[in-house]
Amino acid sequence: MTTSTRSKPWDDIPGTYVQDGEHYRKGYRLNMLLMTLNTAEGREAFAADEAGSLDRAGVTADQKQAVLDRDWLAMLRLGANVYYLLKLAA
Repeated sequence: MTTSTRSKPWDDIPGTYVQDGEHYRKGYRLNMLLMTLNTAEGREAFAADEAGSLDRAGVTADQKQAVLDRDWLAMLRLGANVYYLLKLAA
């Protein structure tokens, strides 16, 4: 899978995290993990072993650290979907 490196009109707008296809490809594994928090079983498994859950999901080291630190802006920059991210915040 390749990712585009072309400039986009919104690239130079400070504080924006446009969630386009490229952005979601970057955060795919993170979002799949966050989706598991929709179920009680997923929430319990994550609460019991956050680091292990992140490792099993195959997220990047930066994504893992952002989740463990609850660095919401970093997670958004690293491809997290804002709606799935709310599951972690709840």
